[in-house]
Amino acid sequence: MAITFKQQMFSIFGIFIVGGPVSFILLKNHLYEKRRAYFKLQREREAQNKKEAN
Repeated sequence: MAITFKQQMFSIFGIFIVGGPVSFILLKNHLYEKRRAYFKLQREREAQNKKEAN
């Protein structure tokens, strides 16, 4: 069965339309987790610095 050019373009863009938001959500979630871990480390460092200062 031959696939027409129109069907081919639709399937390619269909993957982007469906896959785009999914990958964006996953990436956003990943960055959020990294940011949370970073802020947690920052708080721990600040607490340690205060202990050393006292």
